[in-house]
Amino acid sequence: YQKIANEHKVTANLWRWITIAFMAAFSVLLIWTIYDLSSNGFDWVKSLIRILAAAALSYPATYAARESTRHRKLETINRTAELELAALSPFIELMPEEKQQAIKEKLVDKYFGNSNSDIVTKTNEDEGLSIGGFEKIIKIITPLLKK
Repeated sequence: YQKIANEHKVTANLWRWITIAFMAAFSVLLIWTIYDLSSNGFDWVKSLIRILAAAALSYPATYAARESTRHRKLETINRTAELELAALSPFIELMPEEKQQAIKEKLVDKYFGNSNSDIVTKTNEDEGLSIGGFEKIIKIITPLLKK
């Protein structure tokens, strides 16, 4: 469990850095657009395209953030299992042998039946703007750009 937890920690940190990179690019594009608004000869089409490009970067950033969160949860689950298994023997040490075996048999399903897998597979798809919603916005804006 410790090895798997360490692997999830590394992966979660990688996804965190990917999120930061996309958000930095997103911020630079927005700052560039705002800065360009103050220059002579405002071109709203160019500004709108830059804002849409910046917004498009929010999707990979959101995905990377969710992946980081998922791996962080898996790390926590595995670290908890590692600690519980390490503490099991000292905890039941003074109990009679039959009682120790009964407790260990009950815990087999918990630790080796993957009962925690549903915790990380649950995702909230209602959060934020969906890709379908983003496509609807583009369809609405496209005719405006052609005018």
